[in-house]
Amino acid sequence: MDRTVTLSGVVTAAFAGMQGFFLQDPAGDGRAETSDGIFVFGVSTNLPLPSSLVRVTGRVIEFARAGYAGSVTEIDLRNGGSFEVIGSSPLPQAVILNPLSSEPAALEPFEGMLAAYPASVAVSPSTRFGEYFAVRWDRLPATVRLFPWTRPDVVPLMIDQSGGAFRKEVQVFDLVPDLVGVLHFDFGSFRLEPVADYDVRDAGFRPTAATAVSAGSPGQLLRVAFLNCQRVVWQLPAVALERKLEKLALAIRDHLRLPEIVAVAEVEDQQLLEALGARAGPYQAVLLKGCDFSNINVGVLYRQDRLRKLGEFQLQAEAPEFRNGACTLPDGRAFRQFLYDRPPLLVDFAWGEMLLTVIVNHWRSRIGGNEAERIASAEYLSSEIQRLGRENLIVLGDFNDTEDSPSLLILSDRTGMANLTWSVPEMNRYSFVFGGISQVLDHIFVSPALLGMVRWSGIAHFNADFPASLADRGGTALRVSDHDAPYIVLQ
Repeated sequence: MDRTVTLSGVVTAAFAGMQGFFLQDPAGDGRAETSDGIFVFGVSTNLPLPSSLVRVTGRVIEFARAGYAGSVTEIDLRNGGSFEVIGSSPLPQAVILNPLSSEPAALEPFEGMLAAYPASVAVSPSTRFGEYFAVRWDRLPATVRLFPWTRPDVVPLMIDQSGGAFRKEVQVFDLVPDLVGVLHFDFGSFRLEPVADYDVRDAGFRPTAATAVSAGSPGQLLRVAFLNCQRVVWQLPAVALERKLEKLALAIRDHLRLPEIVAVAEVEDQQLLEALGARAGPYQAVLLKGCDFSNINVGVLYRQDRLRKLGEFQLQAEAPEFRNGACTLPDGRAFRQFLYDRPPLLVDFAWGEMLLTVIVNHWRSRIGGNEAERIASAEYLSSEIQRLGRENLIVLGDFNDTEDSPSLLILSDRTGMANLTWSVPEMNRYSFVFGGISQVLDHIFVSPALLGMVRWSGIAHFNADFPASLADRGGTALRVSDHDAPYIVLQ
């Protein structure tokens, strides 16, 4: 590595947005364990056309993106490198991709090569960068939705449309035809960059809303939901912020059906939460700011026609082994080392004659690990629940952990609270899609005293399966966030 070489090959694809092109040995070296292709970086104008035979002189580097595992071998043309077109050549035959493992070694022999991916089904929606995951049609299990427990030989492949002109809006279950592209490695994973246009067929998947409950008078029912609002912050442009608030309000009305309590995450301050509540219906807002560097906090919207708020406060603990930083909470407490960026918010309500307590959570992200911190969060929260002794308690939020994770099992075991995620049918048990895998990160726990009052629990699916581009459109309650919304109905 880090040496200058001169080599020739045929251009299989060129992307101005990626500042380079892919070069492949048309004859190959005859070794199945090594790749015949490479990415040439450092040129964004006058790129060579596909099928051009090109001679390249440049420095061999191993490019590793900060914060992501793995690297990609490249020819770097910056600082004196060059290329020249010396002729033309037919494109090499595309290798057929059939990954049986998510480990990089399964695809590394094809890095930088022209590759084909047979007809597939999307198992995640397209992101704002144009990325989505798909699984070969002939590799699918009985269902096309992939869960953490799905058989290990069903491995999704990322289709990355960010480098080229062929960008499609994709939702889960959409049918994708045979694709031809180049296999690239970036941001810690292999991805296929399509080199030709293609048509995605809408498979007709539609959102599901909170279950309608018609029996019983309205005064006998209490509906509680949680919604990660995905960055409702003043930093957004004014038009985008207004559209975000209107779409969230529409989702609360149409998909969650105006529950009595809507716990939220990722809202910057009380003023913004009040603005959301005013647009959604007869809601009052409760939000106390925390320590998050990006100014996102947890809060509660509640229907003042059905509930009376008695009080609120935050829960926070010092944890020097996890964080070093200064934070002053709204009640004046100062922490130099703290456990939560977004301290759990406890709100006491009167529902008729009953005292009801809600604790809203947004634990540390799974990005970069942080499992030890989430376990510490569960241990501290469990001890506070036991100390406070609230009988009618709902604990909910974005815990950034699945239902079978150590942190959530600790919370259940030490408090006796039931995680109602387990009562949701398996095929509907997800609130987030990552890497093509559907999983639950958002949960609702209830205390033993309330468990017998739970008439229904579920997850309203109107976000996680749909393309991120929908979030930029008005007039629809689809894709207002990247998380779906769990809910319960008490009677």
